[in-house]
Amino acid sequence: LPTRAAPYSLAAARQARQVYANDEAMRLLRRGLALAEGEGVDADGEAHSAAVAAQLWEALGDLLEFRAQHDEARLAYRSALARTDPGDRIGQARLHRKEGAAMREQRHYAEALDACRHAEAALGEQPAAEAGDWVAEWLEVQVERVWAHYWLARWPEMAGLVDRCRPVMQACGTAAGRARFLMASCLMQLRRDRYTVSDELLAQTREALEASEEWGDLKCMMDTRFEIGFLHLWRRELAEAEEHLRAALQLAETCGAAWIQSLSLTYLTVLHRLQGRQDGVSSHALRAREAAQA
Repeated sequence: LPTRAAPYSLAAARQARQVYANDEAMRLLRRGLALAEGEGVDADGEAHSAAVAAQLWEALGDLLEFRAQHDEARLAYRSALARTDPGDRIGQARLHRKEGAAMREQRHYAEALDACRHAEAALGEQPAAEAGDWVAEWLEVQVERVWAHYWLARWPEMAGLVDRCRPVMQACGTAAGRARFLMASCLMQLRRDRYTVSDELLAQTREALEASEEWGDLKCMMDTRFEIGFLHLWRRELAEAEEHLRAALQLAETCGAAWIQSLSLTYLTVLHRLQGRQDGVSSHALRAREAAQA
């Protein structure tokens, strides 16, 4: 009974990811796709199977992106998009935005911004009622735009987006929205102030960490923990920087987050150089290279 079995593969994969069993989650997702899209799906179950397949492809894309397999993640998101109901505006927007994030990680910034435009077009006008999910996705799209402009060093565009998001975030009031907005604001200030880190900026990033912990999103927690260490580093508060960078690295090694491992090891290398600890520089530089290559 593949139509009934496929959703359980998805549920099992989600449970596996909760305990960082990423290889098992990958196997379960591929098994679920074989069930949802293979032979033996009856005609009455086709629509249901397409919806389940869309969820499986998206979950697979999320896992591949978590492991920095960007090309494969993009293909998975496109496969999910092809199976998503055209009437599901939020789902369509989310998949465009996620593919854009993968393109940003590949340094394809123009394409990432174009994906954000597709995402906003898919969202359309804000619904008159029950707009919470719509607002949350709209905020995610704007934050993704901020990230692309960060790498292009366009802080005025970043500032415009932060100003646009602020009243929406304040009205929304969720921990997720607050965490994402505060990180976007932090990025803008770093570019604007040329990495001179004020007390206000550091406090704002700590607030983002608290919001991410309230939200419970592991990726956001790792990003903000790393960012606090990064900010302390440029303030030459090296003990605090090392504490947070190591905490980010430990989380990343536990759950297999490739990008935070690479970043944390890179800036721990810089930290040891600033401390004049030659052995630490050598060992962390080698580990950083291995993580980046992986």
